[in-house]
Amino acid sequence: MKKLLLLLLLVPMISFGQDNEKKKSPILGDLFQKPVPGTSYISNGDYKVVKVGKNGFTSTKRLGKEAREAMNVFAQQNNFTVKFASLEIIKAGLGIYPSATVYFKAYNKDGSIAVNDADKKLEKQNIVAELKQIKELLDTGILTQEEFDKKAASLKNILLGN
Repeated sequence: MKKLLLLLLLVPMISFGQDNEKKKSPILGDLFQKPVPGTSYISNGDYKVVKVGKNGFTSTKRLGKEAREAMNVFAQQNNFTVKFASLEIIKAGLGIYPSATVYFKAYNKDGSIAVNDADKKLEKQNIVAELKQIKELLDTGILTQEEFDKKAASLKNILLGN
């Protein structure tokens, strides 16, 4: 009887792990979501490259090597120099895909922090959203006017390039 109960508990977990759609388990949350591969902008010249294995037998060492190579390709395509920051490895497990994430900082040839045009647009959208969010916090009384002004000024400086 105990084996049957254990089997009935594990079958849904395994099926969550094999589904490529973005579904959340009500109990386990994001645990069984497949990471999204590719290069993405974080903020202020910080980027990450994610490589994901197709199954639990994919070598994490190979994924790490591929992620570093993708970082170098990204740098060459955008005429950036990069400084490696860290490598995060997630090993395969029950319903967990193996993955490697490389975090790095990108610089222009002159040494300034590099942000490509698409990422500048994304960063501005994020700043506008954050300004709206702190305005709501001010309106609800969670932030004082002084706190709002201080945070809004720093965000406006970034937004306007001052």
